[in-house]
Amino acid sequence: TARPRSRGGEKSLCGSGAGDIVCVILSPQYSPVLVGGYLSLVEAAKKALPSAAAVCVAGTWHALPAFVDALASRIQQALERLPEPQRCHVPLLMTAHSMPKAVIDRDPEYIGMLLETASLAAERCGLPEDRWQLAYQSAGHQPVEWLKPDIKDLFPGLRENGHERVLVVPVQFL
Repeated sequence: TARPRSRGGEKSLCGSGAGDIVCVILSPQYSPVLVGGYLSLVEAAKKALPSAAAVCVAGTWHALPAFVDALASRIQQALERLPEPQRCHVPLLMTAHSMPKAVIDRDPEYIGMLLETASLAAERCGLPEDRWQLAYQSAGHQPVEWLKPDIKDLFPGLRENGHERVLVVPVQFL
């Protein structure tokens, strides 16, 4: 996986008078694999800053009310675009970046945060638990076991059960 590289922006921040720098990683849920690389970049960038510069990294924000409200609002907007009979029955697949199962076995907190985000958004929309499920996407090409269910594996079963539409809701991708 490609990782972003520092381009010296940390120096120009301090050069323009910034004394406090807050980093927000655009992954609402924490995973050492997904977020760890970004944290390493922040630590490396801090070394180029004057010692007086304060740098902090915002923690997880998967259950932040503003984020959950935004998800719920987008879900409601999407449902309102559907014809009335489908609006009340279309299944929702709440999706997140897949990971090797072995990584999650060592640190299962990621899945708990994903489920919390999805549950809170569904609850805000008044959706019953049997109307949505968590699914994964973007599994890598390494020959290891990845988290299941993969979103693409769910589509045939949904079609067989008579669903012509499905609403895909990324709760981890921005």
